[in-house]
Amino acid sequence: YCASSLVLCVSVFTLSTLKPLSKEFNALVMYVACMLVQIFIFCDAANDVTIA
Repeated sequence: YCASSLVLCVSVFTLSTLKPLSKEFNALVMYVACMLVQIFIFCDAANDVTIA
């Protein structure tokens, strides 16, 4: 969880330095979206454990 959050922060910072609509920008946007989904799944599973 901590490593994913750190990678997400670094990726978003890197995203802010790239030109919009470049290949690197588009690839990094997709990567950030996947990282957000990964963190969401982890948090959602932890929430289900907490509720149960």
